[in-house]
Amino acid sequence: MTTQKEVKAIQAHSDSVSSILALNSSPYFVTGGCEGVVKLWDIRKYLCVGEVQAHRKKYSEGVCSLAAHTRMPFIATSGADSTTKIYTISV
Repeated sequence: MTTQKEVKAIQAHSDSVSSILALNSSPYFVTGGCEGVVKLWDIRKYLCVGEVQAHRKKYSEGVCSLAAHTRMPFIATSGADSTTKIYTISV
């Protein structure tokens, strides 16, 4: 990265953002927060276009990690509540 200019700051979650994931070759990214919410964002508009209460908060943590399928519209989440969940992405 040769330039370090901030493009936009977004208040994404009510608690700390614990993970972020860019979706391959698309204008979307996904964030996970310590309150347990997973959000889908449209980078063109800087707007949240979907969200789900994915995990229960445990020991001040909610969403621990995010992963996306490379060819199919699925994301997987893991949480401090000892669960892994798979969601389809549709916008």
